[in-house]
Amino acid sequence: MSPYVELHAHSAYSFLDGASQPEELAAKAAELGYTALALTDHDGVYGSLEFAHAAKHFGVRPITGAEVSLDGGAHVTLLVESTQGYANLCRLLTYAHARTRPKVGREPLPPSLEQHRLEQLHEGLVCLSGCARHGIAMHDATAAARLARVFGRERFFVELQRPYERGDTRRNAALRDLAETLHVHTVVTGDAHAHDARRAALQDVLVAIRCRTSLDGCERERRGNHECVLAAPQDMVDRFPDDRDAVARTVELAERLQFDLTQELGYRYPDFSDGAEPAIVQLRGVCEVAFAERYSGLNGHKRRVRARLEDELLLIDELGLAGFFLLHWEVLELAREIAYEVRGPGSMRHVLPPGRGRGSSVGSLVCYRSSRASPRTDRAERSATSARRSACRTPTSSGSRSSPTAGTPPALQKRWPCFRTRRRSSLRSAGPHLPSCAPRSRACRVTSRNTRAAWSSRRGR
Repeated sequence: MSPYVELHAHSAYSFLDGASQPEELAAKAAELGYTALALTDHDGVYGSLEFAHAAKHFGVRPITGAEVSLDGGAHVTLLVESTQGYANLCRLLTYAHARTRPKVGREPLPPSLEQHRLEQLHEGLVCLSGCARHGIAMHDATAAARLARVFGRERFFVELQRPYERGDTRRNAALRDLAETLHVHTVVTGDAHAHDARRAALQDVLVAIRCRTSLDGCERERRGNHECVLAAPQDMVDRFPDDRDAVARTVELAERLQFDLTQELGYRYPDFSDGAEPAIVQLRGVCEVAFAERYSGLNGHKRRVRARLEDELLLIDELGLAGFFLLHWEVLELAREIAYEVRGPGSMRHVLPPGRGRGSSVGSLVCYRSSRASPRTDRAERSATSARRSACRTPTSSGSRSSPTAGTPPALQKRWPCFRTRRRSSLRSAGPHLPSCAPRSRACRVTSRNTRAAWSSRRGR
């Protein structure tokens, strides 16, 4: 078994800093005999899925994480311990990037996270104190103490690094004293930025490009030697002769970090209820009204249709997709109101349903009934529905800027704020934030595939 696990490494997805692709790090780790390896790119998980698949292919267990920049310039290394931890990490990264573009046309600012966000969304994460140059333990001991209290002794560790720079011995001695004061443990990391020493020169060039200067002009920012590469486990043991416990602790900590990004993340569609009643209750109400209107006079098929409707609602609730069907109905209701005003009250086209909402892919009775408009619906009912469903409108002051709905039909102006609010709430409640990330796309595809399979089994196909 490997005596050391690297818990702090950067790939080329640490833009203009890392010099190796994720698969190169994974292959090198397997060659050096690592049992596990953590990828902790700067302020993002862009390469985490690629790294996870490559590492598993080479027999190395991948650990997901990121090195996050805090307000003030301090860094912390966050490692994912559970699915909830991955969700929180993605939310934290979203917050860190939210303020990077304050003005259109200006260059983006570097990502930074408010520390109180980290203190709120810490569940499922392990926090290391950061790198030798910008770690929070050296940057602000008081802030490190706050994080130690929030994360606790089992989930906060002080990082010890030895990049063979001036002041290594003095810095590590101060970090050991800080860990003793905070009653937390130390852990050794290598802060690897390349998989091989031959990439060290490329890493210097990338730093110079980032600083927009020459190699001589960024000497302070560059590493200055070839020690920023992924080292063999035994070499790391020899590098820290006085911290053997901190070296062994990397293996113990890695055993706890069992989160696997390549597995299903358990994504659930947002509720979209916007009220006290959950989405499934609201969806049932919509279907009951449509059922009573369409099937009230039937006897032979009524019981069969009722059983089918109950079966579909049960399956929708079981899969957690009531919010999707409710949003589907919302969009069609909006289209119906706009069509009424565009066509005029005397148009014969009101008998046609807006859009195609029959659910042909799965033969869904819920989709079919929620998308059909009754031609008998009079103006009073339509106005009452519009008023009821626009309750979430946000009034604008007379002196405010022009509304984005200016020039649109009145029905769209009434419905727009509610629809926009619902869309924003979906982004806040969509579970793990996976910004432009493949895991979420895969989760959505798996959810769709599971839905069709479950639906087919229920129907006896």
